[in-house]
Amino acid sequence: MSKILLFSDSHLHPPIFKKAYFDRLVNLIEQADQVIINGDFWEGYFYSFDQFVNSKWNQLFPLLKQKHTIYLPGNHDLMSKLDKRTNLFSSAVVESYEFSSGGKNFICLHGNKYIESPSQNSLLMRNKFLLGLFYSIYYFGFWILGDNFWKIYEFENARLRMVQKKYFSDKTLITGHTHLAEISKNFINSGLMTFGFFQYIWIEDGQVRQYKERTSSVWQLIFGEEK
Repeated sequence: MSKILLFSDSHLHPPIFKKAYFDRLVNLIEQADQVIINGDFWEGYFYSFDQFVNSKWNQLFPLLKQKHTIYLPGNHDLMSKLDKRTNLFSSAVVESYEFSSGGKNFICLHGNKYIESPSQNSLLMRNKFLLGLFYSIYYFGFWILGDNFWKIYEFENARLRMVQKKYFSDKTLITGHTHLAEISKNFINSGLMTFGFFQYIWIEDGQVRQYKERTSSVWQLIFGEEK
């Protein structure tokens, strides 16, 4: 009986290495038989794949490789940005991944194919000042709304539920992308592993368990004390 760990949207920043977060992630991965990273593993809007591969986060790579990790690139870590060095931490790099557990069929995809994001060639993505300003809105949103901030993406989760019904009616669809964790009939969103959140999915013998932890308060996050 295989115990599968699935997470997405960790947005690891090459120059920002937090030992407490790293240790927490290692402890989690060590418990798995297999790992699925469902997109936005590293922060490709600001940094290159080369920077990521050569950062301290590469200390995760041997463990991920040992766990036969399946890597599905997202909108921040586009497939076109990658090279053969993905084999340092993954056994396969795919845009979607199907598997069975306990007689149930699952399909994983990040979600950006169905929920639009700014193009990598757009002015916002090419201008680091505008991109930084855009990200500051997230922090301001946390300050005002706290954990309720992610509810602004409820509409996008609803769109992904419709994708499941239209294209994958015989499977449970697992996505990330919107950062809004959810489990409903035949639809799972794994949430996020950044911005002070530590959310992930365990799948074992067809049973799905979702964990939602808060590693930092809004105040700590804004002032750079995220664990």
